[in-house]
Amino acid sequence: MQGQPQRQRGLALFDVLIALLVLALGVPALCRLQALVLLEGSNARARAAAAQLAREKLDDLRQFTQLPAAGGGTYGFDECGDDRGGRENADGSLMVAAGDIALSDFRYQRHWSVSGYSWCDAAALTPGVCSGSARAALLQIRVTLSWTQVDGSAAELSLDGAIAAIDPLLAGGALIRRPSLLPPAPLPL
Repeated sequence: MQGQPQRQRGLALFDVLIALLVLALGVPALCRLQALVLLEGSNARARAAAAQLAREKLDDLRQFTQLPAAGGGTYGFDECGDDRGGRENADGSLMVAAGDIALSDFRYQRHWSVSGYSWCDAAALTPGVCSGSARAALLQIRVTLSWTQVDGSAAELSLDGAIAAIDPLLAGGALIRRPSLLPPAPLPL
């Protein structure tokens, strides 16, 4: 059996060096990827919390119980303004206030701005001049939250919404059909 070549068994030194090189490059890359995934996951949680805090304030501003300002725990539409307005405690302080909010390892700054819009009367005496109502017909709200992310960079989220000046006591009346003495009109064919 001296004429037959022997079969090689085991790994050659070259194969071991290639495997070590692949591990030496792959393991640090996986560690960097894991760190990036953790960082972005934390930033995503912060962004989701900021969106929830902005929605909370926008919903709070929609909870007025009457149009005129009242004070003393009653929130009126006319009280809504930059960093003011919303449901109130009995002492008149806001339940959902502007300023610092500490939540899940992040510190947020919540502020909002309000722009009022009025409907223009097409039959006004002077063209282009809106009716002289003291109350805006529609408020455009922008709630902004800012915070510092895990990597130290600044982040900001803004949520826009609108609130119409509709008296809550009369709002449901638009959905109720008043009874009529006349029979309903026939549907066109």
